[in-house]
Amino acid sequence: MALKAVRMTRWLPVMVMGLLVGTASGPVAADYVAEVTADNPFAWWRFEDAGSSSGSAATDSAGVFDGTYNGDTELIAGVVGKSARLDGDFDYVEIGAIGSLPVQGSLEFWMRAEVMENYRNVLTTGLYTNTNAGGIRFEENTAGNFIVAIGDDSGSVADYTAILISGFETGQWVHVVTTWDTAIGLISVYIDGVVVFDDDSNGFWPAQLGNVFIGLGYGWHEERCWQGDVDEVAVYSSRLDATRVQAHYDAVGPVFSDGFESGTTDAWD
Repeated sequence: MALKAVRMTRWLPVMVMGLLVGTASGPVAADYVAEVTADNPFAWWRFEDAGSSSGSAATDSAGVFDGTYNGDTELIAGVVGKSARLDGDFDYVEIGAIGSLPVQGSLEFWMRAEVMENYRNVLTTGLYTNTNAGGIRFEENTAGNFIVAIGDDSGSVADYTAILISGFETGQWVHVVTTWDTAIGLISVYIDGVVVFDDDSNGFWPAQLGNVFIGLGYGWHEERCWQGDVDEVAVYSSRLDATRVQAHYDAVGPVFSDGFESGTTDAWD
């Protein structure tokens, strides 16, 4: 996936898994918060909390849907301020029910995978079980694919799946925005500000955002738990257009896994 250079800005270097990554601070953080706020998310988990001990609150910066940290979730440097680091051993953030699925809506998050394994789930709007698949979930597999799976409220497996990234890599921050219009069956997905998937043939949608989890997605299975980082998870009751998605991404820009991956050092000072 190509990465582009960004304007000169201030970054804090942080060592993660032996790689230098940039963490936005100062004006960049303010820019990102301003862009997201302008689109009025009705839920927004930023992981800027004082602590993440099991049972403590994961604050909803936009509304009333505070979640709960579970396991040994850590709060570490993220793309904007802090992020949630999940170790793949039942670390997750439980949000619960946040209302009906909007006819038009969007889901946004940043993620960084530590491993590429079947089938670690970074987020779901409904905890899939043997009797209910009503949700939108995102997962990876060992083939290096990152997929979205959508099910209505009637089955035990997802009815609709699509590959969003092939050649998905560990150790790199990725910005994901999924938008939909259930009236016409449309789902669009943007990766790092660029639309990669656009389909108007999906007839399967959950009725509710009924059991939202960050870091868990299909039953209570350890191998389904996300191993890596998650940041800036937001939900909207509007369909973000390409211009707004790009504006969110550009407010942070590429977060390089080293200072030279883009072929320029302009992003670093």
